[in-house]
Amino acid sequence: MPLQSREWCSENRSGIFGPSMNALRKAFTDAGQEVPDHMRMRLHTGKVEL
Repeated sequence: MPLQSREWCSENRSGIFGPSMNALRKAFTDAGQEVPDHMRMRLHTGKVEL
């Protein structure tokens, strides 16, 4: 069961997290600010870099 859950999450990642990432991007642009570079990378790739 955990493997199936992980696969489902992986396959549906953009549908799960996409709307919130788009909302963050819109919030920055609506405020007249550039999206920070680290945020831009995360929006495009979904990767978190520390």
